[in-house]
Amino acid sequence: MVKNDLSKFFITKTEATEFASGLSQISQLVYQTGFNLEQALTYQFGIEKKDLLIQLIKEHEIDWQNNAELSKYLAQMQESIVKMQTITLTLAFVPREDTLTKISDWLSLNTNGQMTIEVGVDRQIIGGAMINFKGKYCDGSIGSKFVEAAYGSNV
Repeated sequence: MVKNDLSKFFITKTEATEFASGLSQISQLVYQTGFNLEQALTYQFGIEKKDLLIQLIKEHEIDWQNNAELSKYLAQMQESIVKMQTITLTLAFVPREDTLTKISDWLSLNTNGQMTIEVGVDRQIIGGAMINFKGKYCDGSIGSKFVEAAYGSNV
């Protein structure tokens, strides 16, 4: 399978799902008469992501005039997205895009491979985060520290 860096296209699990759905829609159009890849990508993802996808296709030396080769490559991208690991973060606030980007960049530098982020919001945690990854859970929230201080660790 071709290794793709898809970090420029999405950060969250929801965005990854939407991106994979868009790739699927384009795959269905590939064999239609008059199919134009650049137009299809622009319509589905916008100019910026279209340019990034064209660059990725060229880097992997995919003949985008060859419908079978292009379709296979798009399917491989979708498969890569499906296989991506997801880290679940519960925060006390709805993070802005730049916050998610910083978290994603940190994860890319400090973990093996790409992953998506699934964000939950629970204002009762006050601050910090609760993290769930590969079945492991870490509660780094401030709210849990208050409960522990007030009632002891037996709560």
